Amino acid sequence: MNVRNREKLTIAVEIVVPFLIMVLGTLLCLFTDFDLELSKRYFDPLKDDWPAHQQPLINLSYQWGTAFSGIAAFWALFHLFASYMHPRFLVKRGVALFLLLSILIGPVLLVNGVIKDTWRRPRPRETVELGGSHPYRKVLEISHRKFRGKSFPGGHASAGFILVMFYFLFKPKGRKWAGLALLFGVGWGTWLSYVRIVLGGHFFSDNLYAFGINWFLVLLLYYKWYLPYQEKHRNRAHFLPSRRRYVVGISSLLLAAVLLAVPFLIYIPFRIDYPKRIIDLSTKPQSLTIKVRAKKGDIIILYGQSGQIAIETWISGKALPDIGARREMKITEDTDQWQINYTVSPSTWFFLEYQSHNAIYIPRGLSVKWDLFTELGEVIRYDLKVKR
Repeated sequence: MNVRNREKLTIAVEIVVPFLIMVLGTLLCLFTDFDLELSKRYFDPLKDDWPAHQQPLINLSYQWGTAFSGIAAFWALFHLFASYMHPRFLVKRGVALFLLLSILIGPVLLVNGVIKDTWRRPRPRETVELGGSHPYRKVLEISHRKFRGKSFPGGHASAGFILVMFYFLFKPKGRKWAGLALLFGVGWGTWLSYVRIVLGGHFFSDNLYAFGINWFLVLLLYYKWYLPYQEKHRNRAHFLPSRRRYVVGISSLLLAAVLLAVPFLIYIPFRIDYPKRIIDLSTKPQSLTIKVRAKKGDIIILYGQSGQIAIETWISGKALPDIGARREMKITEDTDQWQINYTVSPSTWFFLEYQSHNAIYIPRGLSVKWDLFTELGEVIRYDLKVKR
């Protein structure tokens, strides 16, 4: 088999094999409950918890699992700016652009930007079957509710699978290096997929599509942009850098590095459980109005103990350290007419992700006039059926 036919066969395998994996995985998750059943294996319904979060290796992988793609982005930024400052870095400009385009278009723009906000699929821990309050949605089922689920596709898995870009870059060096790069990219993405599944952050199909999106993106960039770019600039003319170019280049590099590093270094995942608020109803009012306002959160009404109203709130997401939410409650008792005003909102705008959960427990038989509003979330009443 000559070189040209071997290249065509390689390209065919690179397209057909991942495509078949995607099709088979999608059919498995669409026509069975594999997605849900797999996640149930790692959920403890008695403790309403995901026990894997107690394992140090799982937590370390969750917090620093995106470091490899971050390091690749830093390397690419440095060599991109350096290629405009000194001729010796010109040869790396195409590689740097390829890495940056892969990371920015794949994990950043498509996965965490466009698709997550379009699909709005609830995470496993947010579904009714796994301790949450939202209905389970199968893969490819787009949610039209206000609740902005962030499950599909997997963000951490995407940051792992995007490393397959090194497989394409190492192909000219031989099968050994290309195979090792492929094993590393797919292996690390698979490990991060497992981490997110056992923590209740993503379903299997979320991570399957994180692989597919990044693989075919890198494949397209490599053959349609990177190879033609390298061929076009193979005999690039050298230049003599000026002092101004050095100053501008180094300043731009430092600024870009700082902006890229901020989310990785200071934004941390969190969950805060606030103390339960109890309102005594020993003197039962004739008229009771409960007004609840939640920004980016769910409001859930459930039956509780007799003689009291209980309000339970927790928030979760990613933010700067020591960032929480504001809770305000005002009770107006005017003879036999009571009004309870309860508001939950982020304390600042320094949140990458923010979601609140507000459960209100009332005694059976209590007559209540409800005034409930959530900007980005759901109002769920008694039997956990979601209002459309």
